[in-house]
Amino acid sequence: MNLRVVWMPVLFLALVPAAFAQQTAAPGGASESLARQAAPCHPGTRGCLVKYRHLLTYPAHALSYSNTASFVLHQRGVNWVEKNGMMSFTVHRPADYTGGRIRLTFFHQILDDSAGDLKFNVTPMTFNSGNNYETYGAVSTNLIAAPENLGTLLQQSVVITPGNGFSANGTWWYFDLVRAGTFAGGLRMMSVALEY
Repeated sequence: MNLRVVWMPVLFLALVPAAFAQQTAAPGGASESLARQAAPCHPGTRGCLVKYRHLLTYPAHALSYSNTASFVLHQRGVNWVEKNGMMSFTVHRPADYTGGRIRLTFFHQILDDSAGDLKFNVTPMTFNSGNNYETYGAVSTNLIAAPENLGTLLQQSVVITPGNGFSANGTWWYFDLVRAGTFAGGLRMMSVALEY
């Protein structure tokens, strides 16, 4: 059997890091910012152009939730079968966090083909040992139309900036999460991503 090795320069181009390949000259000669290549977020969100350098993920089983009929534990996450109720999670501030905005992304599956729109309201807080528990204002993810298709997987993000209860100085980060919008059908929370 006679084998021949052929060098293919095209293969090399495929191995070039995406960030390098995406830094191309714009029509005016200016270089497109790498920050614009950050993970996508919904239009109009302040912070969309921020390049987050760290990503932590938490399975939905790690979240706390109201002790009501609204929640049912499932092997792929937590079924949020009606609009009522609240989920929350508390994490230690990452040791390498130096301040600035963070982004939470909620990955979920639609379990109902009902019409409506969906968003999540998130109340972020930071605490230290000895503080009293109190929350302030909430921020919201983008509002999306329910797909009216059973089983669709979606993700929705919210950018949280320091202030209004969230601070770089707190040792513990707390987030509570409630559903908003007109979609009252079931969904399955599968995971939460935290970028900073």
